Amino acid sequence: MNDSHGHQAGDSVLRTFAQKLKASVRETDFVARVGGDEFVVVLDMTGSDRAAAFEVAEKILASISASQDSHGSATQVGCSIGISVFPSNGQSVNQLLNAADMDMYKAKRQGGGHLYSLAGQRL
Repeated sequence: MNDSHGHQAGDSVLRTFAQKLKASVRETDFVARVGGDEFVVVLDMTGSDRAAAFEVAEKILASISASQDSHGSATQVGCSIGISVFPSNGQSVNQLLNAADMDMYKAKRQGGGHLYSLAGQRL
């Protein structure tokens, strides 16, 4: 995006992406940009099962896949999502991020827009 439309357009797409992420989760959840085009979403899932996390991820994928308007031109943005769940995927923040990162790269290898279960099965 930055190479073809400039940094201002790229920043606009990132802002819109972040707004869509925030709109896809509840007020008790947390969205953060960790660098470049990478974001982390932390869900307050106390007492919930894993299926609820996948429902949120599917909602995010649907929201993100809708085209964005960037300075008068439609821009198609995709994303790859990895999910990890405390405590089964780790006890520390680093362990949980690493588990989610591995799942996210599985989705990326498939071309993005895919969601994997914690066992690596495509949903």
